[in-house]
Amino acid sequence: MNVTSTAATGMPLPAPTVLLYNQQGPALVPMTPQEVRADTNASTALKSARTTINWIAKHLGEAPFATPTNPVRIALQPNYNNAYWDGDKKLLTLGGGDGTKYKAFTSLDTVAHELIHARQSPTVGYSGESGAVTESVADLVAEVIDGGDWRLAADVFQGGFRDLATPKVSHRSMLQENPGIHALAGLSSLAGVRSAKVVGGTAMAQLWWNTAKALGDRPSLELLAQGTINSALKYWGAGTREAQAVRDAWVSVGVIS
Repeated sequence: MNVTSTAATGMPLPAPTVLLYNQQGPALVPMTPQEVRADTNASTALKSARTTINWIAKHLGEAPFATPTNPVRIALQPNYNNAYWDGDKKLLTLGGGDGTKYKAFTSLDTVAHELIHARQSPTVGYSGESGAVTESVADLVAEVIDGGDWRLAADVFQGGFRDLATPKVSHRSMLQENPGIHALAGLSSLAGVRSAKVVGGTAMAQLWWNTAKALGDRPSLELLAQGTINSALKYWGAGTREAQAVRDAWVSVGVIS
């Protein structure tokens, strides 16, 4: 595994094909390039999507997507306070916010989070630790793409929806019975943030992404921990500060001892 770069060649990446639509009730109305340029939310969404797609292709070693025959489609829905990827429709819906509490859901990390979901296995269960691994990887990679202040969607909602560096649950011993996905995900995310301080954000994102992908449809926090630790040992070597930092990060959140 090449942690620092997984780009296959030095050739420039082709421009991603991203199609934007206005959501008008159940109808999707295509936007022209001129309309996209004139609409702040649309132009921001397009830039966020292209940045994310290029980063994924360059750093995660994924096959190029958003091609003319398989475009990424984005629907802009006014007066809607959410963003989500619909794998069945292959459609990313971005809410326009309410203009007061929520701004438009077009920020780079918001779009990146959802497009990471688009590249994850659709058969991974969205519950328990499987769902937590899925969410954590999407959060961590999105924040690395966005520059790494670790606050998801801070440009959409004051303070962000989640602060990966200071989650409400920072150690496994703090979990209550039947914890939610985001409480569990916070442990993996905090371990990622702490690892990134030593190995760097991109290398950490690659470790978490590649390990979760290799785990298949039934990942768990412990398997993710062991996989990232083993990959760090393989890449940097036993006794290195990088490999030790990854292990220490997982120990610090109580996933391994």
